[in-house]
Amino acid sequence: MPGVEWKITDAKGRSHAYDSQEEALAELHEYGPAPRSGGARCTG
Repeated sequence: MPGVEWKITDAKGRSHAYDSQEEALAELHEYGPAPRSGGARCTG
């Protein structure tokens, strides 16, 4: 069973996956406010 992953989608549509919520949230400052169609979210 795959683990939960967190993804950040940047303004250019590229997705970046992280193993934990803390890791994903730490990266958010690089991407600015989340657009309505992207941002950090949990998948799994």
